[in-house]
Amino acid sequence: MLRRMMRDRRGSVLVLGTFGILLTGAISMFATDLARVQVARARIQGAADAAMLAAARDLGAPEATLRAVAQQVFDANLSGAPGDLAVTRLEMIFTAGRPGDDPDTIRLEVDARLPLMMARLADAIRLTDLTRADLSIVSAARKRVMGAEVMMVLDNTGSMAGQPIKDLRAAARVLADTLFDNRESVPNVYVGLVNYSATVNIGRQHAGWLDRTLAQADAEFAPTPWKGCVRVRSTALAETDAPPVAAALFTPQFWPSSRLSWSPLKYDTYYTNNKNHKNLWPPEKTVNGVVVQDTGKPYVDERQSAGNNGYGPNLGCPGPITPLISSRQAILDAIDGTNGAQRVDAWSRGGTFGNIGLAWGWRALSPRWRGAWRYRDGTVNTALPLDYDTPFHNKIIVMMTDGVNQHYQSDMTAYGRPNEMIAKSEVDPSMLRLCQNIKDQGIIVFTITFGGSVNTATRDTYTSCASDAATEQRIVGQKYYHAPTGAQLQTVFSAIGGQIQELRLVQ
Repeated sequence: MLRRMMRDRRGSVLVLGTFGILLTGAISMFATDLARVQVARARIQGAADAAMLAAARDLGAPEATLRAVAQQVFDANLSGAPGDLAVTRLEMIFTAGRPGDDPDTIRLEVDARLPLMMARLADAIRLTDLTRADLSIVSAARKRVMGAEVMMVLDNTGSMAGQPIKDLRAAARVLADTLFDNRESVPNVYVGLVNYSATVNIGRQHAGWLDRTLAQADAEFAPTPWKGCVRVRSTALAETDAPPVAAALFTPQFWPSSRLSWSPLKYDTYYTNNKNHKNLWPPEKTVNGVVVQDTGKPYVDERQSAGNNGYGPNLGCPGPITPLISSRQAILDAIDGTNGAQRVDAWSRGGTFGNIGLAWGWRALSPRWRGAWRYRDGTVNTALPLDYDTPFHNKIIVMMTDGVNQHYQSDMTAYGRPNEMIAKSEVDPSMLRLCQNIKDQGIIVFTITFGGSVNTATRDTYTSCASDAATEQRIVGQKYYHAPTGAQLQTVFSAIGGQIQELRLVQ
């Protein structure tokens, strides 16, 4: 009987078949679980990376704000993960302050659990460790500034007087601090500043660009020296970055006295027709019906604080250009007027010529002007500006205004007297042509209109001038902003600084 039982094979197929079905099912569940784990891991990593990039755009924000941003972006990007995935921990770790840590790095650590399809089988055979997959994901981001040359082109016209100019200085400081990461210098990052009104001040250190010697210019401006403002060159050169050589030199902007002579007393036609726009130097007063010099006042009064009541050959001339420099302090000095610099301020008379400011912003970035720009102490960086196509390096203009491009009927501007200048209706078209010429060279243009009274036409002009957010992908984000208030202006400058910076995942 024993030998018969040993030879009997009935029922073996059933046993083997059952075993094969169980094995195939286990393999299928294992493969499915493996795929689910891979999908879950990829979804968590992607969501964590997105959260890190969003938070790292503004590392200066409060930690609670950064955590909230990270949580919101993480949740929004977790779609597509297995529905039974449970995130058990999401923690943002700020490494700044720890010895050896990069102060610009933050990390996001995520723990999650995913139930496995093999759970019942694993439980039946008492392999409890196979009932779930524990996932741990780490994402870290570091913010750094790409190589960049950034020129701030800022409206310094009289309408900015009072709180608006204070708001502008505060916003410009925010941008400088952001670009330099609150450090004194960042490798391959250079920032400069152009103040514009109805003219631009190139600085006395650039007298070599004039069509006469500095001594001759000072003699013409006596008893005060030439401050640094210049006339627009010929129409053919006005909208170009042609360097100041030979026939392309500049003429000092000289605002003559409205009085042509004392005896007989004679004035120019602009003062005769509109006495609200006088420029009488020396000043005069009437004594017993006779007009005589007012010796109780200075011969010229070109102070910014004099406003519309100023007088002199440099009337309305703003602070000088600050050429590209890798120094946070030098830019802050130019903004605030510290360490002997002339601050960003509101200068009355003349009007607003955004096209002139924009042209000088371009020249400050153009490699055709390499080695021409000098700092206040007369020194020069012969390597700047860099070539347009320098790898990993962007040239950027950040331009703002608070109003319409226009001029006053009898005031001097960089174009000269009203009969010498382009019509008011031609200033915006000139600016838009310049914008296109600048963008054609690969320069990225940000524009900002500031204040509650900016009209639709001006906003349209500045929108058209800005680089196209849809096609300009070297720096992602919008390129035109409107800031109705001073607080919003600071937010805008901060946002632009954040766009200029590069965000990079490091883990």
